[in-house]
Amino acid sequence: MGKIDFRLCHQLSAYKKEDPAPTRMRPVLLQLFLNVHQRALSLEPCHLHLVKLTLVAFFFLLWPGEYCIGGANMHHKPFRLCDVHFFVGPRKLPATTAAPANIATASFVALTFTDQKNGIKGKLLGHGLTDHPYADPVCLLASIVGRSCSANAPPTQLLASVFCNGAWLAIKSTAITAALR
Repeated sequence: MGKIDFRLCHQLSAYKKEDPAPTRMRPVLLQLFLNVHQRALSLEPCHLHLVKLTLVAFFFLLWPGEYCIGGANMHHKPFRLCDVHFFVGPRKLPATTAAPANIATASFVALTFTDQKNGIKGKLLGHGLTDHPYADPVCLLASIVGRSCSANAPPTQLLASVFCNGAWLAIKSTAITAALR
């Protein structure tokens, strides 16, 4: 009584090996992100882009290695501009083709997970508007997409990249971790 069937033990053991729990990750409080954002307002746009990415990651429950280049899990594919979709009512607007005026009126944003941990590829996960002045996933992604599109980014451009001083710079997971420390 109270023992798990040996077949289930083997199955659970296999699950743990395939997707192990993080060993040194600790949750980050929203207040830390907000403080980092306040300090970044006086910095270059490149640094502000990094902070906006961390806030987006907070809303979508992502680790830096899941949305940036680098990190322990190299099988993850970072998000690209073509993975972002805005919604105005029931209308779905791809970020790469939507007019800036339509993006400004969006009330919902979704990311397409092309390589999600649970194995469901192509699943959309989204968030609606919040009342916060700058911790709002819709406004954050609209700002990131707007900046990328104004620099003539292709649809395959990584969200974790920023156009600074005439060149695209990839934001690495180590930069995100350093910013949070």
